[in-house]
Amino acid sequence: MRKICAALAATAFLFSAHNADASLFDFTYTGGGVTGSGELTANLIAPGEYEAVSGTDTVAGGIVNGTLTLFLNPSSPAAQNSSSGYFTYDNLLFTNLDPSVNGNGLLFVDGAGREVNLFSTGPGAYLHYDNTGFNQAVSFTLTEVPEPASIATIGLGLLAIGFIRQRRSGLSQ
Repeated sequence: MRKICAALAATAFLFSAHNADASLFDFTYTGGGVTGSGELTANLIAPGEYEAVSGTDTVAGGIVNGTLTLFLNPSSPAAQNSSSGYFTYDNLLFTNLDPSVNGNGLLFVDGAGREVNLFSTGPGAYLHYDNTGFNQAVSFTLTEVPEPASIATIGLGLLAIGFIRQRRSGLSQ
């Protein structure tokens, strides 16, 4: 029994041995005929504040369409000018505030160097803006994705409880 519990604990530890500060986020936005969605990997830099370090945005309905890639901010967490000089961005996410991105926002680029900036103009107010001048007010949703390690640990805990209950019911017969 102790060997099985030790094996379960070791397995849970192995599943959780990753960068505890990195988190995954899904996002969607829509408004005025433009829609987008994507995934971001972000590092925790302060409670409730993350720096997006990689990700994609799939856009439809704007001037710049298709799958775009998050443009890394070399000055993070300070704001940086985009390559075209059209935008200032910081790629910061806020999980406990409204808005969940600030006035600098997230910067995405496509293979041709065209840029899309998603940023906030205030609580609940967001803009999709590209460097061709197209801009559209959008609703924006950011959702943190549960870590696979957390899910695995919960599953292993439930298995251990089931095993213990089975052992106890077998001993009482």
